[in-house]
Amino acid sequence: MKILGVIGGMGPLATCEFYRRLIEKTPAQRDQDHIHVIIDSYPQIPDRTAHLLGKGEDPLPYLIESARRLRDAGAEVLCMPCNTAHAFFEDLAPSVDIPILNMIELTMEHVAQFSRSAVILATDGTIASGVYQKAAKKQGLLLHELHPKLQKKLMEVIYTIKSGELTRGKDEIRNIIELHKDETLIAACTEISIVTQGMKGIVDAMDILVEHVISTCLS
Repeated sequence: MKILGVIGGMGPLATCEFYRRLIEKTPAQRDQDHIHVIIDSYPQIPDRTAHLLGKGEDPLPYLIESARRLRDAGAEVLCMPCNTAHAFFEDLAPSVDIPILNMIELTMEHVAQFSRSAVILATDGTIASGVYQKAAKKQGLLLHELHPKLQKKLMEVIYTIKSGELTRGKDEIRNIIELHKDETLIAACTEISIVTQGMKGIVDAMDILVEHVISTCLS
């Protein structure tokens, strides 16, 4: 069994939700069957979207710091339950000598198994970075974005969820999903994942990451 290191705190509630799902989905009969997990919940990592839009401090040095701290603590494989942080993946991965699972690529590989197009529900930063678009192109997928007015509303919802207003956030997300109910939707933000779990027609990047963490660490 490999030791998992989680670059977390982006945000803390999303990290908590990731760990909860990991526990629920691990095929364990007793405590000792669960994966050894080291979580570095580091909320002081600067806002990823703000930096990608040219309005904030670069989070990359903080991400590297967290990755190395986890490696030094004994982690053998890393993950980041934050979609927007993957905009820095290519610069982060070489900073440590242990693998980091790429949630974006894993998600698009999954979508490509049953669909040729999808609509992305993500932060402005994730969209601006092009990480999902690049992964979609690699899989031959057509990736659509929300109408600008809906995208603005989605960003408001994401920060509503970050502030702890989950019920309000869930209602707003449900309205957005209803407008695209006939399309494949990707929950490409871990805050969105918190309120869309169990909703039909949603491909949840967090769930895809959890599945691959389990298969990687238990192999």
